[in-house]
Formats: sequence, C-alpha cells, structure tokens
Amino acid sequence: MIVEVLSDRTAETDRGEKWLNYQTLSSLQMYVLLEQTTPRAEVFRRVEGGWFYEKIESGMLRLSCIDLEVTLEDIYSRLD
Repeated sequence: MIVEVLSDRTAETDRGEKWLNYQTLSSLQMYVLLEQTTPRAEVFRRVEGGWFYEKIESGMLRLSCIDLEVTLEDIYSRLD
C-alpha cells in the first residue's frame, strides 16, 4: 500500500505520473490519496483485471490490505 498526502504542488504528479508508475508494481494492492486541507480520500484497490476507484468524503476508510479501518474524522481530527 502507498499513501500520499496531496498538496497543490504535488497533486497533479501524484494522480498522473506517479500513479501510472505505481500501477506497474505487482505487489501494490492499494494506492490512497489524502487531501491535505479537507477530509477526502481517493482509494484505488487492485481487483481482478484492473483497479477499483472509490472516493470517500466521510465515514470509514477501509484498508483491507493491512486489516485497518479508520474514520476520516479520526484522520482529520486536528484539521482546523
């Protein structure tokens, strides 16, 4: 699993060039993008034949590859 925290400066690269390169890693099961200033996660999960995309803006973030469930509210609890 790879988790990236996006910034205005890196978001385009993280969603583009990096993501294309990461997809070639056969061991990668999940790619998670976290917004820096607002509670939002974009999750790419490897499935048979490709990748499943999910955008989460509230509630539970399920990271099955490491057997972890955490709420976005907990992740962003210190965000003003």
